[in-house]
Amino acid sequence: MNRFKSPRRLIEFVYPNQYNEFDFRRVPVDYWGNVENIRKRLEWYLEKERIKIEEIPQKVNRYVLVEWGFSNPLKRYGYSPFRLMNALYPGRFKETDFKKIPQGYATNRDFLKEQFMDMLRKEKIRFEDVPKKVTQQMLLQYRFSAALKHHRGSPSAFIQYLFPNQFSLDDFHTKPNGYWKDIKNVRQVIIDLIEREGVAEQDVPRFMTKQRLMAEGLTGLLHEYHGSPIEIIEAVFPGKYDVTEFQRVPNQHWHSPQNRVQALRTFCAKRGIGREELPRLNRAYFRKHFPRFISMVDRHYDSKFYRWIMESFPEYTFQPEEFNLLVGIDGQLCDSKEELEIHNFLIREVVDGKVEREGCRFVNQEYDEVHEC
Repeated sequence: MNRFKSPRRLIEFVYPNQYNEFDFRRVPVDYWGNVENIRKRLEWYLEKERIKIEEIPQKVNRYVLVEWGFSNPLKRYGYSPFRLMNALYPGRFKETDFKKIPQGYATNRDFLKEQFMDMLRKEKIRFEDVPKKVTQQMLLQYRFSAALKHHRGSPSAFIQYLFPNQFSLDDFHTKPNGYWKDIKNVRQVIIDLIEREGVAEQDVPRFMTKQRLMAEGLTGLLHEYHGSPIEIIEAVFPGKYDVTEFQRVPNQHWHSPQNRVQALRTFCAKRGIGREELPRLNRAYFRKHFPRFISMVDRHYDSKFYRWIMESFPEYTFQPEEFNLLVGIDGQLCDSKEELEIHNFLIREVVDGKVEREGCRFVNQEYDEVHEC
């Protein structure tokens, strides 16, 4: 031991070429400073575990390297498997090939730009098409999740960080959080779309459909306005268009009394229908001039148009005879002469009782009729 100073040297002298340096608990001084030694030892383990060199990023992580005794080399390369492998095999691997990207790379613009351009080549995306074709899902697929976190998860903010002054915010389909809450942004994109497509003013409601907005990549705008093109146009052009001018109204739109009232008031205002003409707006009128209202009145007013009119114009006092209504001796409105006779008979004969109209409903299946009494 005085002569060899080391058990390893002594054993190697006694048994030459029978053991490798890493068969011993400790390696020679400065052993890990030699890249060839590290590579030789790594490849011995790779062969033993039947791991190909190209499989290193997927199968050889930090914990495996520590288990194999590579704590010292890892420390020398900042505990980064990529940096260590890049020293052993220069240029063979990329940072994103590994499960964990080295610390600091998420804010390294040069690195991110190189990886981004590599992604474009793989996806065959032209640089000028980046705003329309590079999505958040694509960026996550190509391991940009850490970088996106530094930009509030916004692809547009991230891309503008990589390529300042190359793209404007209007080039992107996906806008930053809160973008569509600003009515100025909404107005700008809608007016630009109308002008670009040469849509006449009166044709805007028919042109501005949900499908059209989605085709323009404006799903975020639709989401902000509950998926309703009508709400968007109303926000951009307040009071200019009537809901009935659109191809369809939103789901459950007519469930709101306010919407029903506004629809009739707007309809009448645009056609100059005044107080004297309102009682003439019956089923026959709407069948001829605007049939879309009929199903709404059937559902929400039991087919009684006068109820809709009276609700929509509370400032007017209407008399039953203006609607040609049949009025019982107690002031009750009846739907037919037969109902009027029965109602008046019951009022006269049932002195101590209470006559409640439409308290029950009878269905005549044979003739597909519904009677209320």
